[in-house]
Amino acid sequence: MSKAKEMLGDNESATNMLLFSMWTDTMKAIAENGKGNIMFFDGSAEGMENIMRRMMALTSLKETESRNTANTTAGRQDKNS
Repeated sequence: MSKAKEMLGDNESATNMLLFSMWTDTMKAIAENGKGNIMFFDGSAEGMENIMRRMMALTSLKETESRNTANTTAGRQDKNS
């Protein structure tokens, strides 16, 4: 990356183009080689925060459902004993 930046010099738009190209190549590699991965393309800070909140809520919901299922199963076993 630093070599490429040196070759481009101080041209800001060329540097941004290089970064964009690297980002798109990374997304392409993830899409080609991913096995069930989720890809988020919103690069804004607000988008990232929103996605993180939603993922944390989903994780919390799954943990709650898992605990409820375990408690229900344990309750059935106690009644059958």
